[in-house]
Amino acid sequence: MTESSLPDGATARFWRTMAALTATACAWSGLSWLYLYLNHTELARPGTLLATLDLPVGMPSLWSVVRPDAAQTPWFVPFLVLILQAVLSAGYLGAMVRANLCWPVNPRTFLADGLRGFVRLLVWMVLWDLAALFTANTTVLWAAAGRVFTVLYLVAKFALLFGDVALVAEGHLSFGGALRKALAAWAVALPGLWPYGLAILLVTSAATTAAGMLHPLTVLGVSLLYCAAMTWLRHLVITRYLYAARWTEDTREAAQTGESYRGVHR
Repeated sequence: MTESSLPDGATARFWRTMAALTATACAWSGLSWLYLYLNHTELARPGTLLATLDLPVGMPSLWSVVRPDAAQTPWFVPFLVLILQAVLSAGYLGAMVRANLCWPVNPRTFLADGLRGFVRLLVWMVLWDLAALFTANTTVLWAAAGRVFTVLYLVAKFALLFGDVALVAEGHLSFGGALRKALAAWAVALPGLWPYGLAILLVTSAATTAAGMLHPLTVLGVSLLYCAAMTWLRHLVITRYLYAARWTEDTREAAQTGESYRGVHR
């Protein structure tokens, strides 16, 4: 869609949405940091470079780059964080899809997308957390095999880089159908997609390394900068998904008439 063909006020609305999404990610990170700081929770340092590499799922946050000491963290905290992260991520991704389609975004649509995509994203995050746990434990028991599994883990995450947005946007498809759609779109977008995957990998690695080495007050600043950078990178990735999955063509009429399309409702 060219700038001249955009609806009146669409550009300003897009930037307001991007600013609001960045603020949401930063606010969640700030509250998370405050909890860790007030409870004097120590952060574990990554043991190797490979341990810092990741392609996070969903909304960027402090939890994407810090590893709290398990011995100092109550058992229910990871579950609570996972649930809240899933709801916020579904709303965040849904809002970003809407912004790129020039659809209105407001707290009501954010909450609706968050509740609609919550279960799917929760399952998706749990699956990746289990894969990461398996990889980490394998590395401890057998370093050589751990390195191989780490590489396979990262390759799989890159191949499913569109997975989370597809699970939120393709609400009319089954869980597996949405992932197949994500893989098909990834194959189409691959030639121009790898620089963004590499950028996400490097930004996350740098933030994770810094968070494990710096003073707690500085960690907050790192996480806020990370959220801002990742929100823009997520936007660039999502625009490529929408193009590769033919959303920009197939939804033009629905966007103009105000009708619902696929899993996202205006």
